[in-house]
Amino acid sequence: MNRKEAQVFANRWRLVKQMEEDELRSASLELMIQQTLSIWEIARTLGFQDAPEAPDLAWQNLQRKWMEVHD
Repeated sequence: MNRKEAQVFANRWRLVKQMEEDELRSASLELMIQQTLSIWEIARTLGFQDAPEAPDLAWQNLQRKWMEVHD
């Protein structure tokens, strides 16, 4: 990779970073909560989380209520 190619590459990643920041700023609370729920569900199904001693009923209730309202 020469200097010009490296500069084009770096500029492209700066644009990607800017787009990601813009998306985060414009995202609604509902979207961010839904994304968080999805990430936690993926982590759970892939076994990335340690099994809790007792189920987190508050979290389960929140997730169930969210899905009832938004499905």
